[in-house]
Amino acid sequence: MGSAVRHPYELKLGYYSVHTSAEALQAGEARISEIEVRLREAGDRQATSSVTPVFQ
Repeated sequence: MGSAVRHPYELKLGYYSVHTSAEALQAGEARISEIEVRLREAGDRQATSSVTPVFQ
């Protein structure tokens, strides 16, 4: 259980995030979608060995 002072404005809840306005929510979730596309385009970058790859 926890407690806190009530937030001074209503929060907008998204699927992946929480924002203080509908516009910020839309922008944040659009950015998450852009990142998802880039990650999928990069493909599987998991190494076949037990060595952890380092990307620069």
